[in-house]
Amino acid sequence: MKNTLIKVFSLLLVLVFGLFLTACSKYSVLEKAFKNKGYSVNETLAEQSKKIEEELKENDKDMVVKLHLLTKDGSLSSALIIEFNSTEDMVKAYEDSETIKGFVKDVKNNEDAQKVYEALQDSGYAKGNCLVIPLSIVPSTVSEIKEIVRSVK
Repeated sequence: MKNTLIKVFSLLLVLVFGLFLTACSKYSVLEKAFKNKGYSVNETLAEQSKKIEEELKENDKDMVVKLHLLTKDGSLSSALIIEFNSTEDMVKAYEDSETIKGFVKDVKNNEDAQKVYEALQDSGYAKGNCLVIPLSIVPSTVSEIKEIVRSVK
């Protein structure tokens, strides 16, 4: 009886640690924060994000990404959220993609992947496994999008 109880406890302990080590996506939290600021999911403009998706697949066919486009109601301001499997995949995609680097400003190149991620996060372009690209030419809108990303815990 005691051995069975120890085995069950050990199995539960392994399962709990496995849950803690699994990366959770921040997309749902980001989506909620954007919706609270008047943004909604935009399916019609999703075609504009195909270039980034194609470039990411060219660079690494095993990298699975989901693209989400959110547009502010009553305006042309949009944010493209690229959801990666992990933060490591996100950093790799950033380093390999000239298109993403063109959209993402304020981030200096760095050899340390963790520092690149921290720079992306501090600049308001990343949260968890999601990279957020402002699709606006209006500087105040870009600032608003970056502040929304920074506000997510």
